[in-house]
Amino acid sequence: MTFDPIIKVFIVRYIQIDQFNCRIHNLKSTQKKNLLTILNKKKLGGLLLLLVNISLILGLMQSTIVDPPPIGSPNFRQFPKKPRITHFSQDCNTTFVLSWDDARLTDVFLSPIDQKYGISHTIFAPSYRSYPNRSYWRNAFLLDELFQGYDVQSHCGKHVHLSQFDSREKELLIEWGRTGIEDLFGFTPIVFAYPYGDTGGSTYVQQYFDLGRTISAEGTSWPPSSWPLAGTTINTDGIDDNNLQKIEPILKKIYHSEGYEVFKGYGHTNPSGISYGVTDFVKYENEISKIAGWPDVWYTSWGELVAYEIEKHYVEFSSISYFDNRLEFEFSTPKLDTEIYKTPLTVAILIPKSWDNPFPQIMEKFSSQYSIREYQDSQELLLEVHPKSSSQKITIWRDIPIIDQLPPTISDITIETRVINQSWNLNSPQLLHHTFLRFTVEDTLSNVFMVNASVYLKNREKLDFSVMKNPIFWGNNSYGRVLWDASVINRYVPQITANDIDHIIIHAEDGFGNYLQKTVYSNGYEKDVSIISSQDELLHLLAKPKSSINRL
Repeated sequence: MTFDPIIKVFIVRYIQIDQFNCRIHNLKSTQKKNLLTILNKKKLGGLLLLLVNISLILGLMQSTIVDPPPIGSPNFRQFPKKPRITHFSQDCNTTFVLSWDDARLTDVFLSPIDQKYGISHTIFAPSYRSYPNRSYWRNAFLLDELFQGYDVQSHCGKHVHLSQFDSREKELLIEWGRTGIEDLFGFTPIVFAYPYGDTGGSTYVQQYFDLGRTISAEGTSWPPSSWPLAGTTINTDGIDDNNLQKIEPILKKIYHSEGYEVFKGYGHTNPSGISYGVTDFVKYENEISKIAGWPDVWYTSWGELVAYEIEKHYVEFSSISYFDNRLEFEFSTPKLDTEIYKTPLTVAILIPKSWDNPFPQIMEKFSSQYSIREYQDSQELLLEVHPKSSSQKITIWRDIPIIDQLPPTISDITIETRVINQSWNLNSPQLLHHTFLRFTVEDTLSNVFMVNASVYLKNREKLDFSVMKNPIFWGNNSYGRVLWDASVINRYVPQITANDIDHIIIHAEDGFGNYLQKTVYSNGYEKDVSIISSQDELLHLLAKPKSSINRL
């Protein structure tokens, strides 16, 4: 490939709001088999046959059909049991979410700290400020947040007091808060943060979003008092430099309480000298380091949390079968809009204690994204499964059934320089540019475990992008980053173009430890170096530490 820049000029409309057709979760209902129809089809010739068929019919009328155990299987009173969806991801009892409003310039300091400590966050962005010709910098920042696996949700069409507008204007502004992000970034936001905490127009928030949240309360789709994700925040004014030290004791109190609860951190970032919000990022990192890595805590975002809560109520298990060397079942979400809800769900599968090295397979791929939790006389395998439009066959093997010795593939590497008209006045445009690196990583037998990239410039400088994530809501195999100079605060400025790049090195590793390094030079020359795991290395890599239940 060559690095000829792809030049695109984006002329973005002022406001265009199309008529919205309200999304309904229940697209179709599950129909049970008709007892009389089945009886008419079967010619029952005797009492025994009648009893067998009635038993069969009663089984069909249940949501889960369990096949008879094969001869020689363990005690069927224990296995197989219907899998379950855990309350929170990975069966955690505590969830930690941070959110930051407005997509401010100083938000760029958050990602390096949060990535270092394994913390996620949500940026609530107004659509109006996110168009490239309205805010060239903010558009690039939000895209880069998504490329890093962080969450972007809606902060209305414009940052206004909704109660000051009439009914039709409220609906247009709230709808634009959804359609603007859809148009700009290609996914549907499901959480709405009210600007200024002004809940005017909440009826329309219920129509266009799954959750509307204010500073201290959530739930326009679900009443706050009964919402299953109720939790605790610092105070109604949000996180600032003066209360950062409260994060640890509040989280600790939640962590040691009974049941399931959410820590909700809300705030703004600001430059040094501003009297509110987080301005001291050294103190922020110090406090984040204290609460990172706790067992049984799910560090996630608002988008993932709300999607998980919705998705888990639409899962159906069927065709559960137990054999001497494996357990099989079907996982499906037929009533769920999987174009919108794509957060992986944790499926807990009970397996015999004697299975020392169990290994999961989802459809044709083997997954290393699982953990083992031990009980007194059995163990559970906790497996991450992405909802899909079609049913997925899941197999838990007693031992690893195959050795994957094929590395991931890296393809479709694109360097794209976009020219942006940074002005609403087309008679005096200010043309700026920013450059994106995009590529595809795929693996035929297992999941992609880690991706990173290095961009080498002709001036001998180097840009490193480590632990790159595939954005959940995009639901594909695309990776990428915005190319910026990390040494300055205003990172998303027109500094780098495709013509400045000498070569790119991309690394990808799969769940079996197979590794590929692809180097692409500006003259089109490509070079691949792969490393394949030996069987001993693979067994060591896949050895899963087993944890017992110890919540407090």
